[in-house]
Amino acid sequence: MIDLHHHLLWGVDDGPSQMATSIEMARMALDEGITGVIMTPHHMKGRYENDIGDLKEKQRVLEEALGDEGIDLKLYLGHEVYGDFDTASELSQGRILTLNGSGYLLIEFPFSGIPPYEVQLVTSLLGQGIRPILAHPERIQMPLKDLKIFEDFINRGCLLQVNTGSITGLNGKEAWQRAKYLLQHGMVHLLATDAHNTTTRKPLIREALSRAVKWVGEGEVDTIVARAGDVLWDRGVRINPPGSPKKARRFLLRM
Repeated sequence: MIDLHHHLLWGVDDGPSQMATSIEMARMALDEGITGVIMTPHHMKGRYENDIGDLKEKQRVLEEALGDEGIDLKLYLGHEVYGDFDTASELSQGRILTLNGSGYLLIEFPFSGIPPYEVQLVTSLLGQGIRPILAHPERIQMPLKDLKIFEDFINRGCLLQVNTGSITGLNGKEAWQRAKYLLQHGMVHLLATDAHNTTTRKPLIREALSRAVKWVGEGEVDTIVARAGDVLWDRGVRINPPGSPKKARRFLLRM
């Protein structure tokens, strides 16, 4: 199982500050059944602008440390990018990493809402042959009735990635409601831990998968889990168009 959104590298963003924490996070991820992690440090102008060479060197050091600890977790590299007017340009200049060098880029929207330039950004990325993955849309503060806006992004070619912590209630009731709505309306293509530490934002996935199965069935969850491997190895991803749940009238928002 691949976790494609994970802040495992130490000292580069708001994830772990020490390598020892990174090692413990890796151990926890492996215990959860995660076999590979795409490390996605934040890229945000003026705040998180790490040299790519430095990131790759830290990856090498961490891989050696995990080997010494007997932790057989495969590490890959990418960015979680705070999308803005310059994202497409920075990508073309080689300042931003796609996920494991693939044609998929992890994009973060502001939690306060989707700014109007995001449509232009998505269009520019798709024009470069890059498929955006929208990170944790369920954490964006909007009412359920407005979540249909993501149908447009999906129809344009974007994928949506929901955090496991939102499914288990870690990110609050409203994020839980939005995560359930998106899943039951066929708008979740990927699940990931978005892990940052070993305390409040752990690399946990098993419980979230179990809950998701109750919402949408084992077959759909298996497809979502397998899709992360397709992203990792830059294979084409086929998705069904978003739509209403089969039993929409029985859609209950209870934790």
